[in-house]
Amino acid sequence: MTNPQALSRFYLALVPFVAAGVALGIGHSNPRLYLPIWLAHALLMVFAVWRLGKNCFTSPDPDQRQLGLIALLIITPWIGFTVFAGMGPPPTTIPQWVTTATEQQIRYALLIAGDFR
Repeated sequence: MTNPQALSRFYLALVPFVAAGVALGIGHSNPRLYLPIWLAHALLMVFAVWRLGKNCFTSPDPDQRQLGLIALLIITPWIGFTVFAGMGPPPTTIPQWVTTATEQQIRYALLIAGDFR
């Protein structure tokens, strides 16, 4: 039987590499395709974080709760950043920017929000 904590740890460790690989390898895709996939991925990340940190979050020890909060602050921006995989790299021409203006505004908002952790 597989250890759920080891599986969660492995999944969270792969997130940045898989997101970068998909973003650079596939590029821009239809939002109707990548947004549901991103949502499922975000829910899996939340589940994995809870699986790994539930003892820290519910512990009466303040040091354990602080450790859980620190880990949460490190992982939380990646939940939003992984949506970039479907957006692909930023456009290189003005017509491409105009065509994907809404997505570029969302990209900017996510980058700014991720900076406030």
